[in-house]
Amino acid sequence: MSEPQLYTLTLPRVDALDSAATAQEREQLLLQYGATGLIDRVNWPEASAARPLAAFVAAYSSTGLYINYIVRGRGLRAQNTADLSAVASDSCVEFFVEPHGDGRYWNFEFNCIGALNASHRVERDKPTRLQPAELEQVKRWPSLGTAAIPSADGLFSWQLMVFIPFTLLGMNGIPAHSIRANFNKCGSSTVEPHFLSWSPILTPKPDFHRVEYFGTLTFANANANRT
Repeated sequence: MSEPQLYTLTLPRVDALDSAATAQEREQLLLQYGATGLIDRVNWPEASAARPLAAFVAAYSSTGLYINYIVRGRGLRAQNTADLSAVASDSCVEFFVEPHGDGRYWNFEFNCIGALNASHRVERDKPTRLQPAELEQVKRWPSLGTAAIPSADGLFSWQLMVFIPFTLLGMNGIPAHSIRANFNKCGSSTVEPHFLSWSPILTPKPDFHRVEYFGTLTFANANANRT
């Protein structure tokens, strides 16, 4: 099996994201300054060839990462309302990140109403779940609100903006180096199950927990302050 072409993305620094008064202001800042990527890689067509439209816009501030996911596709499901529940079975977006280059990675999985399942680990089968106080540090702004949504067919559009602080990833401020990460879109129990990634993954079956296939995020103008 040939090696995939792993993706790279340069994130701009936008400190005004921290002081924005509303989610709408943050969304506009990301649209104006953020870096955009597509979550469109169908790695496992045998499991599902479905490809909902999924993109993200990302930037960073002096305190952490901001990501706005933009999704349009068939089916909608958000039956999990609690953190640390099985959100990957719902309409879900994900951010997997290895910030230190030592094999330790964090997985952040969000359904479309902002419920979060998150862990850090070295091996997939040995997760350390984030504690309630840590989960609260991950801010979420779902366009659909936070109430449960029964499984439905049809064409739906939604957004989810999230903030992940650097300190939660064991980083003291803006990293001075690039980090490795992947952005994913899935929904194992939706009306049209799907498993997409930003950076391609070469495994026989769906498996997002593969650090060797993460792409690279770099931090532009780390010493600048764009407001």
